[in-house]
Amino acid sequence: MKYIVTFLFIFTLALGTSLAQNSFARFNTAEVVVNLSVYPNPSTTGDFSVKFDSEESKLINIKVYNLIGREVYREQISTQAGSQKTSFNLRNFPKGVYMLEVSDGNQRVTRRLSYI
Repeated sequence: MKYIVTFLFIFTLALGTSLAQNSFARFNTAEVVVNLSVYPNPSTTGDFSVKFDSEESKLINIKVYNLIGREVYREQISTQAGSQKTSFNLRNFPKGVYMLEVSDGNQRVTRRLSYI
């Protein structure tokens, strides 16, 4: 019982810090991306395209995680203000549900991907 309470306390502290940092970042910086779309979703081939608008020039990290949290894809792109597009495939991975994360190091936007 002592271990469960300790874990919950540490988890709550970590979660609270993370939420505070994310909230602070949102008020002090431009949005990471605007109008994020992923297609086709679901995908039967494992091929996905990501399209979004960037409000300013910056480095954007695109990551894909499986449902146990393991990173299966990573790409870093340098953006200019305006429309951006990139593509990737998950053909070498099992069909299933994945999480897409688009971030600039301070903020992140996530979307669910379905590879069927």
